[in-house]
Formats: sequence, C-alpha cells, structure tokens
Amino acid sequence: MDMKNASMKLNGEFKRCYGRAKVQGSAIVVTYAVRGKTPRSRFGITTSKRIGNAVQRNRARRILKEALRTMEEPLRGSWDIVLVAKEATVRAKMPQVRRVIEGHLRKVGALRDPNAQNGTAPPRRPASPPGETS
Repeated sequence: MDMKNASMKLNGEFKRCYGRAKVQGSAIVVTYAVRGKTPRSRFGITTSKRIGNAVQRNRARRILKEALRTMEEPLRGSWDIVLVAKEATVRAKMPQVRRVIEGHLRKVGALRDPNAQNGTAPPRRPASPPGETS
C-alpha cells in the first residue's frame, strides 16, 4: 500500500475521523476508519507520550507504517484511517500488527473478508436432520 502522498496531516482531518469513524481497538492499536472525501485513501498515525520517549514513539510509527505498506489487499474505495499506537505497539512484531490492522479494517468494511465470495458470506452447509451424522 502506497503511503506517499496519502497521509493526513491537518488537525481537522484527524478530528473528523475521531468524531465520525467506526472504531476497532485492541491491546496493540486502535483503528478509526471513515469513508473518505478524496478519491484516494489517506492514513494518519498518532503516538502519544504515554507510549514512551521519542525513540519508542518513532519505533511505533515505523512499525505501523511498515504494516500498512506490506498489506497485500487494497482498500475497498476511499477511506480516511487513523491508527493510534498503544504501549504494546512498541513491543509487537510487524506481522502481528499487520494482522490486527487487517482484522480491524475487515470489521469496518474497508477490506474484503477473505472467506467471502464475490462480496457475500460463505455458503452455509445445510443442517443435518435429527439423528443423522456426517
């Protein structure tokens, strides 16, 4: 995923995400996602001083950026996404962070569900009649 020229920088853009977004959280990262107004998806990363000193905050940002960069599946449509690093982000490995972010984005509808077929849920197996086992 290309992060160049696709980042949010203005305070108002972040506030819009915080106020209107669908939110998913975990111990590693909190994801805010709202449909975008631009033709291209944009990303913002927030790290607070609660995470630690400047070295730790920068490490958390690098981990989140790399997780976004290595995501294999493109977003569905235009989204504004803010990732808020947590204390555990600094200790987490990038593949684990990527899986968490992908899970969050699937739940809010920004990524396709890998189990879905053509945008629909997987077919359900019919229930067995009582007394019959498969």
